[in-house]
Amino acid sequence: MLVLPVTAFFRMECVRPVLTERIDPIVFPGAFGAHLHAFMGPDTVEHTFTYSDTQRATCSTCRVSADRSAYWVPVVFFQHPNGNFEKVPHIGGMTIYYFFRRSKGREIHAFPEGFQMTAGDSMARSLRNITTHGGTNIASEAFTFYCLKNGVEDSYLDIVGSPRESEGFPKGNCDGGLRLQVFFPSCWDGVNLKPRVNGHVVDNFHMAYPDGVKYGDCPDSHPVRLPSLHFEAAFDIDSFVRREYNTVTPSRVFPFVLSNGDTTGYGNHADFANGWDIGILQNALDSPICDSAEKNGTGRIEDCDVFSEGDYLIDIPTALECRVHPIIKEKSEGIIEKLPGCNPVTYGPEDAQFITNCGAEYGQIGSAPPQVDKADMAHLGFVYEGCMLDRKNSSTIPERRTFNGGFMVSNDMTVEKCITFCKEKGFVIAGLHHGDECLCGDGTDFPIPNEQFPNPKLQHLLCDKACAGNKDEKCGGNGLKMTVYRSTEFHGFIPKFEGIRIAKYKKTVRKHQVQTGTSSSSWNMVQKVEHWLGFGKGDRLDLTKRELLYDPFIRSDERR
Repeated sequence: MLVLPVTAFFRMECVRPVLTERIDPIVFPGAFGAHLHAFMGPDTVEHTFTYSDTQRATCSTCRVSADRSAYWVPVVFFQHPNGNFEKVPHIGGMTIYYFFRRSKGREIHAFPEGFQMTAGDSMARSLRNITTHGGTNIASEAFTFYCLKNGVEDSYLDIVGSPRESEGFPKGNCDGGLRLQVFFPSCWDGVNLKPRVNGHVVDNFHMAYPDGVKYGDCPDSHPVRLPSLHFEAAFDIDSFVRREYNTVTPSRVFPFVLSNGDTTGYGNHADFANGWDIGILQNALDSPICDSAEKNGTGRIEDCDVFSEGDYLIDIPTALECRVHPIIKEKSEGIIEKLPGCNPVTYGPEDAQFITNCGAEYGQIGSAPPQVDKADMAHLGFVYEGCMLDRKNSSTIPERRTFNGGFMVSNDMTVEKCITFCKEKGFVIAGLHHGDECLCGDGTDFPIPNEQFPNPKLQHLLCDKACAGNKDEKCGGNGLKMTVYRSTEFHGFIPKFEGIRIAKYKKTVRKHQVQTGTSSSSWNMVQKVEHWLGFGKGDRLDLTKRELLYDPFIRSDERR
């Protein structure tokens, strides 16, 4: 029986794709790729990508400045009943786990300069029966999908008994998101830096899995132990299911497909191109704090002293600003008739056949300017309020939405169209979601703060979903994120919380009068409100004095 040791790790947070493009610098260097990938990492990602390219990057969507590596995975598309496709947005970006798992008597070495590797086979349409030198099946351990649940009972398309984690696509909807998971080999031959590529066939000959895939010892042919990488990328499939099928079970149990045309999920794969400052990564691997399951049990990069004390952490707003111009002039957003590239939909179990000579037209190469997050709607008497969380991601159950006064879905949605719709109905709040949804409110309806949503107002850059009718405008973001505008005649939200009502913000006084109900003076309630409002250590809300010193919608840099 294989004993699974407790090992330390850190989680590299990549907040968003820096580029979603039909390129693959490892498999198709210098050429167009076969299918669409979502890239996390530096702004120098191109179809030709070397270690020196990583080091000239000016920004990255991953949160350690010493890491200019590129990480990429296929994306997920929704297939409409009429055969058209629509790209499913990421929930956030991607999380990359760096596990410190050693072979017996062997140290862990940092990835060398120029190192690249792949994991998985994009042509597979059934479970691969390939094992490690210890006899463990690789595919069932290394390439899986995890069905995230948000806790509600009405999980559409659920099939009783379907496992949360599966090698191929799950059998039903994942109302909390579909998470793609890839575990990379961690045993290196110590000589070769890249896979061997022949046409579209990739031989990851320089790498091998330990005998237990995720744990164990390396084979003698590949004696050098490297960090164990595990990719997790989640996709918001639930909003498509609810919007398209309106609680009715579709003819296809799982109407989603990977960007390589795979309807089975067995073609799950990922790639990695090293861009680390080698010395800093090695210091992290050797650190008694980073390399300690007890001292760094959370895996937070902030808890690794090499990153935090060395001033290598990138804040989330800065990482969100990093992106790259599209390289190929090819439509991948909105409703499209076929998948980008030459990828017919395949169902298996036979392997897919690779299609050659699938060209494209070049677009602009290089870093893109920061996104414009708000539109000027002064002519309508509305102003941008911010990026906020919706209470419930369900277009089919309006009463569960944060703004439930009016609702509209449009394939040519714009900010102006939504505001006009809400204004004509007499509402002072307009919220845009998922690129094509519009919700209206009167200002008294607002997310009830709880442990899941401690602060409903978010960094504005998280609302980065282009409007269906105007790609230069933002209409919400992934998951529960809404772009919100308010009438200039409305001066602020009045959030309610179980008997607590916070009055409108007064700039001159910067205080609020808090009216408390009979059950709202408990210490538990005080803690919840403090947590929601983002109070730091030393800041306390005293309900007996009925004064609140901070407004929940003041940016942290405005608090004095």
